[in-house]
Amino acid sequence: MKKEISPQMNDVDRQLLDALLSGDAPILLALRDQLSKSKIESRKLSGVGFFLNFSVPESVPRIGSGRIVISDVYFDLEGIENGGGAILFVDDGHLSMLEGYLYGDEQWPKEPHLTRVYYDSDPRDMEALRKKWPTQQTAAPDRR
Repeated sequence: MKKEISPQMNDVDRQLLDALLSGDAPILLALRDQLSKSKIESRKLSGVGFFLNFSVPESVPRIGSGRIVISDVYFDLEGIENGGGAILFVDDGHLSMLEGYLYGDEQWPKEPHLTRVYYDSDPRDMEALRKKWPTQQTAAPDRR
């Protein structure tokens, strides 16, 4: 059961987004710009994680169309045995949703505190990340 709570960005959100959007790829630069201009539309708790939905003004340039998924970020939380992961969804060229989830059956804490944020490789494999993006994706504004 999803429980909706206050749609404000917290420290966990910021740290996960910083990690997910880290790098000098044009797409990541454009998404950081989108993030700075977006608002949090809603936050829902799933029991073992959360969904943070973004609202990006239509005036903010899109980075193409289709879907981009960035999912190479993992974390450890204070008091949680198995840690979890983070996924950032970009739909139709705009930031859409940040998902944070736990491994195992532990419940998402009321006041989560990250103890570590890391990538699936060290250092982050930007080439592998780029290969997951559709080739038509660019940081150029959509001219529709």
